[in-house]
Amino acid sequence: MRIELNWTKTDRILADAFGPKVFVIGGPVRDRLRSLFHGGEFEPKDRDYVVVGLTLDEVRDKLAGVARIDSVGASFGMLKVTAPGEPTVDITLPRRERSTGPGHKHFEIQTSPEITIEEDQARRDFLMNAVGVQLVSGELVAHPGALDDIREKRITAINGKQSFLDDPLRMLRAAQFAPRFGFRINDQTLAHMRACSTLISTVSAERINEEVNKMLVRSERPSEGVRILRETELLGLVVPGLEEGASIEQNSFHAYDVLEHNLAALDASAPQLEARWAALLHDIGKPRSRSKEKGRYGYTFYNHENIGAEMAQQILRDLRYPNLLVEHVTRLVANHMYVADPSQSDSAIKRFINRVGLELLDAQFQLRRADKVASGLPHGRNLERNERFERRVYDILAEKPALDVKDLAVKGEDVVRIIVELGFKPANYKSGPEVGSILRELRDRVIDTPELNTVDQLRAEIAAIIGRMTRQP
Repeated sequence: MRIELNWTKTDRILADAFGPKVFVIGGPVRDRLRSLFHGGEFEPKDRDYVVVGLTLDEVRDKLAGVARIDSVGASFGMLKVTAPGEPTVDITLPRRERSTGPGHKHFEIQTSPEITIEEDQARRDFLMNAVGVQLVSGELVAHPGALDDIREKRITAINGKQSFLDDPLRMLRAAQFAPRFGFRINDQTLAHMRACSTLISTVSAERINEEVNKMLVRSERPSEGVRILRETELLGLVVPGLEEGASIEQNSFHAYDVLEHNLAALDASAPQLEARWAALLHDIGKPRSRSKEKGRYGYTFYNHENIGAEMAQQILRDLRYPNLLVEHVTRLVANHMYVADPSQSDSAIKRFINRVGLELLDAQFQLRRADKVASGLPHGRNLERNERFERRVYDILAEKPALDVKDLAVKGEDVVRIIVELGFKPANYKSGPEVGSILRELRDRVIDTPELNTVDQLRAEIAAIIGRMTRQP
């Protein structure tokens, strides 16, 4: 069987250098076969190559002068190669490997010109990925069963349980491939994942979050991946606390239990990492805050947004996400219970804007929409009320109000000067915590009374604040 791939400049360089010895492997070939078997176009993949019948030095010599070569992975039989104007690609020799330690950290690797492309395929994670194309001829090389799995939309661990013992991260790869591709995981492979689930603790957080990111952002229904994690007993190890929502009854405003509601919100959210995490975790604090008794409309969940924010912060920190993402998701979860009353005063809405932050307003509104959709009940009137509140927020923002200390008519140095002039501090005073405290109090007063935001009036306000400070015991 021949497979046509769109050739790149790198392909031509490698074909000239290695002729029939070079193969494109893995994802691009798999996705081309998915297109042939099922129709449609699938996301392009970076090209990875295997060169057979040569030593690493021979590969390096043949590319000298036509591409930049980085030998950082040479001990694993790999070179990173960059042709002019092209993205960097991995070129590996076919190899045999055997795990000698936990967490994909210690391997015995053997590379040799005598190892065939077929042997190399046998060490890969799943049958669907054990496919390659001889670059020059377009001839397909596939491990036994690989084509059947792609045709049947199936994911099978190529070496059974050993696949996950060799690298436990493969369990998360299966869980993210399934919802992304619309494939199902073979029953025996699921059983092996369940048996090996505790080994995920041996995998670095950075490797884990990379696979979770793909599941969340690249899947049309990422909840299906979360369900796989739960079925294989991985969920509590990757996102601790989320599973506590299973069978936790809510109130008459929700058709689902807490876990199902979080999953429905996840699917209803925008395919962006912060949005997806915020939706998945927005009600994670409910099981730990549910009232003991039912009220008129069912159970209540007092302060669940703040409990959930603390849980979300710890989960994302443990997964080693960047501080900015952790801070944003935590803030979205903490503020998702805002009152969307369009009749609120201007100052109340300005405080809401400050609490959420200008940079997160759209995301906060999107989370509310996903939350409403995920109730599982008709929500037309509620959404219309939310939309009127959002319009009110944007109307106030269009007036460019003073919302932050940086919007005040006085700055920190002005406050320092006034503090000295009024004798509250000595002439050599430069700054201190009281400056920030004064600026924040001025901001709050200007939010309530915008006309105060002039130098003269704020000077009078500063004098009044200092006077109060000097009278405090």
